[in-house]
Amino acid sequence: MFAHVWQDLVARWMPGDPFQPTDAIRVYYETKFNIARRLQPGRILEIGVRAGYSAFVFMCDAPRGVRYLGIDNGLCDAEARRDYLAHAERMLQEYDARIWRTNSFGLLAFPAGPDGDAWDLVHVDGDHSFDGCFHDIMCAARVARNILVDDYETGEEIRRACAQFLQTFGRGTWSSEVIPDGGVAGNMLLTKIGKP
Repeated sequence: MFAHVWQDLVARWMPGDPFQPTDAIRVYYETKFNIARRLQPGRILEIGVRAGYSAFVFMCDAPRGVRYLGIDNGLCDAEARRDYLAHAERMLQEYDARIWRTNSFGLLAFPAGPDGDAWDLVHVDGDHSFDGCFHDIMCAARVARNILVDDYETGEEIRRACAQFLQTFGRGTWSSEVIPDGGVAGNMLLTKIGKP
């Protein structure tokens, strides 16, 4: 199943992107695909969009009518002098997808999901500092059923932010699961116990 998704993703890869679709990156995105397949999110919020690769993979096997909102400050665009977010918008145009060009750290709260419901999946892959990641997880916790934190295995500050969140809210409110991705970055999946 993922082989077809991977072929489609590679065909849509941003020309000139220094981040190339290697075998290791294939495993990384296959892990994301399998997580989405398991959760079947109809409403997805993503913090840190870049070129839209994760968003595309999340939505490939999602329920019909999946809705997506991405939040990205465009810093990668400015640093690399490439318009990654415009590429993401083009790649996601066949879906009900919107991208807000803003810094998530400047938001006091994340928007509720469509129709005021909780987001089925919030993917946190923006600011990788402790403060930035903790802020994004805290905001996500108010509006999410599941929070997938990227770069958990490779980011010490991200692990600290996840640990602080779990310590603050206790393991009786959120369950946690480390999901490896072949050594590329790793994921922490936080799942709300009961209603969000």
